Amino acid sequence: MPTAPQPTWLSPLAKSYVVLTFALILVGGMVTTSGAGMAFQTWPLSDGSVNPPGWTQNMLKALEHSHRLIATLTAITTAILCCALWKNWIALAIGPVCGAVAGFIAWKCGATGAIASVIGMTTNALVFSAVLLARHKGPRSTEQKLALAAAWLVTIQAMLGGLRVLIEAHVSPESAIIFRVFHAITAQAFLVLVVVLAARLSPVWTELGVQSHEKADKFRRMAVALLGLYFVQLACAAYLRHKGIGLLIPTWPLAQPGGILPVGWNHVVAIHFIHTRILPILIAGHVIGMAIGTAQRAAGFPRLTRVGWALLALVTLQFTLGVMVIWKTRQPHITNTHVVVGAAFCATAALYFARAGRLRATA
Repeated sequence: MPTAPQPTWLSPLAKSYVVLTFALILVGGMVTTSGAGMAFQTWPLSDGSVNPPGWTQNMLKALEHSHRLIATLTAITTAILCCALWKNWIALAIGPVCGAVAGFIAWKCGATGAIASVIGMTTNALVFSAVLLARHKGPRSTEQKLALAAAWLVTIQAMLGGLRVLIEAHVSPESAIIFRVFHAITAQAFLVLVVVLAARLSPVWTELGVQSHEKADKFRRMAVALLGLYFVQLACAAYLRHKGIGLLIPTWPLAQPGGILPVGWNHVVAIHFIHTRILPILIAGHVIGMAIGTAQRAAGFPRLTRVGWALLALVTLQFTLGVMVIWKTRQPHITNTHVVVGAAFCATAALYFARAGRLRATA
């Protein structure tokens, strides 16, 4: 359906939302690289407090607690943006109150703090959504649906992160790996969502809406394919990173002296080989085709061509950083930069998808 006019202040808020999400991914990457994920072995509170003593003096605790604080700020921003788009601020009060009551009742009935928190967060999301939907009359815009999806995704992400901590602390680190992997993937799925939402709230969205191009559908399909490849690559990366086997094949481009293929194969070697050799080449080739194709066929649409060239620059940088991670044996600053550039690439691909999707196709 056509995009309804939105208050002008929503665009800078949405762009700040993207920056905040980047900060969350950056700090989250630093937490993983430094091994700070278990600096606090409790959740949702850190050592039973929202402001644990001494956390600013301990680097690992500072990283992990900062990650939790930024995540909380992201959740609050999500709720504010959602209420602004749905033009309903009552949900901002009713949802958290109902969630707190449900969590307290669960705790009083014998549930652990973690289970009570999950019940409270789920209740908050359900009531928040129900109030928005019940009080809204008329058709629902795409922006409203995206914001509501973001509210649910940030809730799921918080629970994944919290349960990962508890399972790793009280069950086994191996059992928590699946939660680590999904936590990493969900973070960048959330980034895609907020970038698309910010693109739709930008003044550029109106400008693109009056333009058309015969290859608009093809541009959009290329972006979908690129995001698909990226998330497969991300899943491989998250698995290797959280298993601690990022240097399983410690050389590049050769996988062994005198050969490009590993000597022995199993599932982890295959995943590593796909992540470090096959997918980077596929993604780089796809981006080269996208950037050049967009420049040639949509030269009159700088809002799209510039994004294509940005993708090419980012994939070149990311490819280089990936090689440096291996050559420099995963030095922390290189690894963290690799994570952040990957997120920037993901966000840029999402922006290309949004802008290409806004162009009207012509026969």
